[in-house]
Order: sequence, then C-alpha cells, then structure tokens
Amino acid sequence: MNALELLIVRALVGEKDRIKMIAEYYINNKSPSEIEREYGISRYAVLSLADRARNGMKILEYTRMLNKVLDYVLSIEPIMVKNGGRWKCRICGAVVGKPHAHIISKHMDVVKHYTSKILNGGRKK
Repeated sequence: MNALELLIVRALVGEKDRIKMIAEYYINNKSPSEIEREYGISRYAVLSLADRARNGMKILEYTRMLNKVLDYVLSIEPIMVKNGGRWKCRICGAVVGKPHAHIISKHMDVVKHYTSKILNGGRKK
C-alpha cells in the first residue's frame, strides 16, 4: 500500500484531524511541539504518525504529493461511523473494531477508485 492510499484510508475512516496534523508537519513546517499544543497529541505521536504516513517515501516527494492531493483527500466522505467503541461500515454494514483493517481487506476497491481519480486529475472542486 502506498502513501496516497494510506491517506485515503485515513479519510475513509474519518481521521481528518490526523491528515491535517500530517499536513501541518510536512507542508506548513510546524514543529511536533506546536502540533502537540494545537491538537492535544504528544509530539512523539506526531513524529510517529508523520513517519508512518510517508510509508518509505522521501520527505520532499511526500511533501509535494501531499500538497497536491490534500484538498481532495480532505473532501472524501468517511465510510466508517464510530458507535461507542466499535465502528460501523456505511457500505456493508459490518461492525468492526479495526476500521483501517476493514477498509483495506473489504473495500480496497473504494480506495483504488479514489486513488485513480486523484492520479487522473479528477479532483473535486
């Protein structure tokens, strides 16, 4: 799974704040401490999140990609809804504990659809 697909999975789960944190770190060059104060997440968690998001991409490549796709990724409607400690899928109705794993195993076609739209320039306005 590439870095763009990971961003799309996060958007489908509804983790817009995490995507925004990643953008603050890479695009706006905010320090982990600044993000910690703004979002209430530890700076070590910010660093870990930012590192995992790149999924092996070089920082400059990832930053350029993120800058191009950020608005589109943030406009993706989530397919998972949190219900107590569980998540319900809007597509198949499954109730799961690990929403990312559910999307990756059951709805990768949705992720590929959004990936294709982004790569083919079909951005939402």
